[in-house]
Amino acid sequence: MSSESDWDYVQYNVPVGPRPRKLMIVPGATHLIEEPGTLEKVEAHAARWFFDHHL
Repeated sequence: MSSESDWDYVQYNVPVGPRPRKLMIVPGATHLIEEPGTLEKVEAHAARWFFDHHL
């Protein structure tokens, strides 16, 4: 996951390798994800990913 204000770092998160990957951009977040409501969005995306891939 990345924040929308970290476009300089998004290039480093481009998928590499044969497995499909997905980059999530969290609207309104900076790289510290400290803005109101952004951490909850990250938690929801992470929980969904773990549920989909590990359960």
